Amino acid sequence: MVDRRRDLTRHLNGRRRTNGSAKRNPQRQGMARSPTSWGAKVNTTGFKRRDVHESSLNDAKRYIVEDVRDARTDEQPGVLVCHGYRGGTAIRDWMRNGSLEQALTTHNLNVRIQAVDEGNTAIRLV
Repeated sequence: MVDRRRDLTRHLNGRRRTNGSAKRNPQRQGMARSPTSWGAKVNTTGFKRRDVHESSLNDAKRYIVEDVRDARTDEQPGVLVCHGYRGGTAIRDWMRNGSLEQALTTHNLNVRIQAVDEGNTAIRLV
């Protein structure tokens, strides 16, 4: 047992850690950067636009799949989804982590998903 009066840093940080800033489980917050995500310019002219800021995740899923279907029938190049990036990122994470692509392939829709910026994602029909 550690004597708190004599060795306060060991009491606060434990045996193995020497300073208080080292974390045992460093977590990577944020999106992994890929060549198609942040640096690339995405041409979104002619895209159908959908704003899902105030939508729940389930409603946003339904709206986005319907919009991609409509874009294919209307012969538009894709859909630009504005999901925001500050107040809750569930929609953004669902779109960018592969779940959206999986949902669209079940509907026979081949797409390419690109991050335009922190608050917008482009879904390009292939």
